[in-house]
Amino acid sequence: MSDPTSLAAYREKWREAPQGSDTDGRAFSSDLLGLPDEALLTRWDAMAARRASGELAWLETLYADTFRDRRVLELGSGLGFDACASPRAERAGRAPTSSPTISR
Repeated sequence: MSDPTSLAAYREKWREAPQGSDTDGRAFSSDLLGLPDEALLTRWDAMAARRASGELAWLETLYADTFRDRRVLELGSGLGFDACASPRAERAGRAPTSSPTISR
């Protein structure tokens, strides 16, 4: 049986998500969820653009053929940049505030 306090510590950590690229630091999904829609979209778009053009841009090239025409479930999707770029991807966040933030 797992210790409930250790799960609480993991949940706290899982609220943290990369802000686009590895060099951009992290954001808490609960903080982003509290933003007005327009502010959230502006910030998310900027983070997604940095991810698409930054050091992680090679992922799409590397995996495009592997996942083409397939349904993909991304677990621990962070802020959903990769899953939102693919029309056939589903995502599941590990923190209670992750999925609602991405869905907005």
